[in-house]
Amino acid sequence: MTSTDQTLGQLSHDPRVLLGPRPSNIHPRVSQAMISPILGCLDPKFLMIMDETMALLRHLFQTEKERTITLPGTGMAGMEPGDEIIVGIHGFFGQRRADIFFANPNYAGGGN
Repeated sequence: MTSTDQTLGQLSHDPRVLLGPRPSNIHPRVSQAMISPILGCLDPKFLMIMDETMALLRHLFQTEKERTITLPGTGMAGMEPGDEIIVGIHGFFGQRRADIFFANPNYAGGGN
């Protein structure tokens, strides 16, 4: 049977509680936002949403920096040699991250 012979239905499954390092559960509002129509990066509505998001992030991070954004990445994305870090150790992955940083003399406090 070829893909033109059959129409696939909507994917559906019962909700799961995800407790691993990723993926993780998201709020239904986030899920709804993710299926919204795509906006271009120069669309006035997108720019308004981005401005609102940066304002919320400035409040969250307690900063006045105008360009406050988050970038998706791994737990070590954006780390630069010499950066000071705080590692919360609450299980395997926190301990692993601490071990990596404390063993690396390129990070502040590392190499001990």
